[in-house]
Amino acid sequence: MPVTDPPPDNPARMRVHPGREWLVVLSGTAILMLGNRRFRVETDQAAEFPTMMPHAIGAEGKRDPRDLRPCRPLWAPPG
Repeated sequence: MPVTDPPPDNPARMRVHPGREWLVVLSGTAILMLGNRRFRVETDQAAEFPTMMPHAIGAEGKRDPRDLRPCRPLWAPPG
């Protein structure tokens, strides 16, 4: 799934929902915003985070992360 837009600069536009997310960048560089922190996720890197923390994912610069694979578990423990 290509990501072409930069991450939002307004924390009110970040998402929050129950669960966890994982993502893998197969090419390019993504920016992962978690609360007020910003992380660069580069080619061949992955990230995992709790989704109850405000979060957003966007592209960095002109070279979009062409292959970003967000993943969710098929099963999660209750609670």
